[in-house]
Amino acid sequence: MSENKKTTEQEIKKETVVKTPVEKKIEFKNFLENRLIKIVPIETRDFSGQTVESLPEGFIHPNARRSLELHKDPNGRFTQIFNTSNRYLTAEFPEEPLTELEWFSRMIGKDLNVHKKDDNFWAGHMEKGNPTLNYKPYEVTLPREGRTLDLNNLDDYLAYKVLTTNTHRWIAPSWENRYDRPTYWFAMVDEKVAVDRKTEKIKLNLKATEEFNKIKDHRELLMECLIIKDPNNVISSTASSEWLFNQVYEMLENNPKQFLTIVEDPDREEKVMVFKAVRANAIKKSGDKYYTLGDEPLGKLGEVIGILRNPAKIDFRKKVEFQIENHNI
Repeated sequence: MSENKKTTEQEIKKETVVKTPVEKKIEFKNFLENRLIKIVPIETRDFSGQTVESLPEGFIHPNARRSLELHKDPNGRFTQIFNTSNRYLTAEFPEEPLTELEWFSRMIGKDLNVHKKDDNFWAGHMEKGNPTLNYKPYEVTLPREGRTLDLNNLDDYLAYKVLTTNTHRWIAPSWENRYDRPTYWFAMVDEKVAVDRKTEKIKLNLKATEEFNKIKDHRELLMECLIIKDPNNVISSTASSEWLFNQVYEMLENNPKQFLTIVEDPDREEKVMVFKAVRANAIKKSGDKYYTLGDEPLGKLGEVIGILRNPAKIDFRKKVEFQIENHNI
């Protein structure tokens, strides 16, 4: 009896244990960023001598500036540019979790809530106690030559956030998008991305030049590059080595990535053989498929390459090589 009673008391005690919720650890965050954003004017648009009426929308005259405000939706509401839900600890407020909106408001010393009806920082306002004080709407000024924003600087970061709301009309979000809209007059260029891309381009050009130097004195290899680039371009067997050199080097200059793809292609030898075989009438091509002279299907290019590499099909390969060698292409 006493044993059953003891068991019951243990079960009751077990059921009445209150579990303490695990406190969620609040993360530290830096709301600013260690990077530079360049607001670069989009080049090569000359409208000198045109009448004011014929100038495109947003045209900036020499020595003039353009001022952009925080974007509004069709209902006249400002775009929210700060996170208002997630809270973080920061170096400036290490014991008080703040949202991004709260942090920037504290640092700027103004309430940056876009939904405020009175004394809205973004819309501008007049001091009630002194109506002669007129506070203009917040705006970002861009000179015709553009400007650089340091995202580790509070004012520059605020300007950057506002400019990102104008990518629908005046500011291209990247240099690659600069021609997406005829109203774009500036483009955002991330300096780090720009430097990384420039470095990548330099490395690509150096690698392409290195590979070119390996084949520049080999007439057959130069011809192979041109054949793979354009199988339909018939190159005369009497073409001079100088002409081949110039053609391949021009390809390298215009498209180093394409050049490297060709010279580093593990299937290059067989591809050239297939293209030459078609010109020598050793293999027939229809669409993207290949056939023997007896109309036996060989498949697509990859399948033909597999056949040419197959030791069991060595007789077929030798036959194709013989026909290519004895055909003037």
